[in-house]
Amino acid sequence: MLVVGAAAAVGTGGAEARGNECEAVGKVCVGTLPSSHSRVVLKSRNGSSERGVAGVTLGFHETKVVFRLSGAPRGVRQTVNIRRGGCAGTVLRRLGSIVDGKGVTRANPMQHLSGYAVVVHETTAAGARIVACGVVPRYVPKRR
Repeated sequence: MLVVGAAAAVGTGGAEARGNECEAVGKVCVGTLPSSHSRVVLKSRNGSSERGVAGVTLGFHETKVVFRLSGAPRGVRQTVNIRRGGCAGTVLRRLGSIVDGKGVTRANPMQHLSGYAVVVHETTAAGARIVACGVVPRYVPKRR
């Protein structure tokens, strides 16, 4: 489940930083909130050979996405975003860009990503076609 709430943030106020994840004094560290990590498989789209994964971490103060794609063109900057309504849906968060199919992007915090899509565009040009996309599975609570 990818849900971040105020109650969870209060409960982790004294959480320790792991690696370089906590970058500012007084911030709740990214990745220290319960159920805040997700791995999204990015599949090729529109005849592209690009595919890979996006590691998403939801934090109280920001959303962090780490991209690792194979088949990406060398030296080409590509726009990445999160969309509501699947791969062809509307842009929910602009994440910036990646180069060589790799990069770490950060955006304003999100409560969840359940059912949203992580999208990679061919270039940063307006209207560039989608070359890779992955949809975060909808969260279904476990029955006890």
